[in-house]
Amino acid sequence: DRPVTCRVMFGSQTTHAAFQLSGISDSVKGRIDFRPFNYHEQWARNIFVQWPGKSNPRSYLPPEGTSGISGSDSAYVHIVIVGMSPMGIALATEGAQNAHYPNFASKGIRSRITFIDPEAYRRMLLFQNRFKGMFSVSRWRFADTASCCTGGWTLPSGTGHLGRDVTDVDWEFISGSPEDKGIQDFLTQSVSNPDARVTVAVCIPDHNQALSCATSLPDIIYRKAVQVLVYQRCGSSVIDSLAADSSHDMLMSNVRPFGMDSECYDDRTVRMSETIADQFASAYSAIYAKLSGRHGNTARPAGVKKAYGKSAAAKWWSNVYNADSVWTKLRSAGYDGTGEVDPDRLLAMTEHYRWNMETLLMRFRPLTADEQAGVLDSTFDKEELKGSEAAHLDICSWERLKEIDPDAVLYDNAMIDILPDIYRFTLKEYGQDS
Repeated sequence: DRPVTCRVMFGSQTTHAAFQLSGISDSVKGRIDFRPFNYHEQWARNIFVQWPGKSNPRSYLPPEGTSGISGSDSAYVHIVIVGMSPMGIALATEGAQNAHYPNFASKGIRSRITFIDPEAYRRMLLFQNRFKGMFSVSRWRFADTASCCTGGWTLPSGTGHLGRDVTDVDWEFISGSPEDKGIQDFLTQSVSNPDARVTVAVCIPDHNQALSCATSLPDIIYRKAVQVLVYQRCGSSVIDSLAADSSHDMLMSNVRPFGMDSECYDDRTVRMSETIADQFASAYSAIYAKLSGRHGNTARPAGVKKAYGKSAAAKWWSNVYNADSVWTKLRSAGYDGTGEVDPDRLLAMTEHYRWNMETLLMRFRPLTADEQAGVLDSTFDKEELKGSEAAHLDICSWERLKEIDPDAVLYDNAMIDILPDIYRFTLKEYGQDS
């Protein structure tokens, strides 16, 4: 008999993350197909994962807005999170999963995520401790209200063996409140750049404070931001009323409530991503089988007691997050069902940087220089580090990847090559009228 699918919502992101890495006990896997989800992450996916034909009554937009960002564009995505609450963290990490564009490969243009919070310094330290591996290879900076982001990027150090760029997303932490003049000026400057695609997400847990903040931003935010998201867990009636009032139409047209308990679980988004994840898994397995034939058996050797390789749960979630990013890639390519998706292979490079971020957010880390040197000729050591240390050889720049693990490039290419098939299948199975 097929196992029973069991979907469980975790309120805690930490608990959800633990199950993403380890899954459930082997003793019940044959009977239960365990599919956990997290309330905050699910809402972030509902907003940022958009595809043609998706029912989207609240008009949520992906980070890049209404049009894709191609390799020739000078545009960049900037997600501003007001309030480092669990919902703010979830929106930031989901944005970091998806905001990857081919103009980084062609022009070095990076996405940016900014947190604004009165306790930004303390919460920054907690966030950095949670994602140590990511911050070891990412650019970031801290500022207070008085010196709002005037410089001072902290750059990765001791990472020369990983290549020049490992991630394409920058992180900012600003200590202050949204009503502070320095913050208001920062927000104004952020949307005034014609190349910026800015989403402002007010993630203050208190319902009324969030509403007050979201309706008291500089007027230019409502005119130029991609969207203004306001966390309203108790209900969206106030925002809905403002949006329906013609006298507020121009001002409030891009303000969108989110986080409502009654609208959290979007079954179509979940099932669509899982279906695409299965297609990615099949493509991955086909390449893995070819490489195993070339290099010999890479399965866990008999007698090895340490964890070996990525867990099945971690692999499954990796495919789900890749599935969520499909539509960003297709928008970047301007793909409409005809022609080639990636003739210049910029999307394959973009996929590698997306995978780097996904893997770092699942709390894997890059190898040290000594570890990297020690595993280049040993599949066993590479898989053992992956399983027992959550350390992955392939977390490195694209150019370095081609040197130390050239076969891994085949996976990035394959994940792009099947996009036309995924596009056609999804519109047929999950289009609005299906």
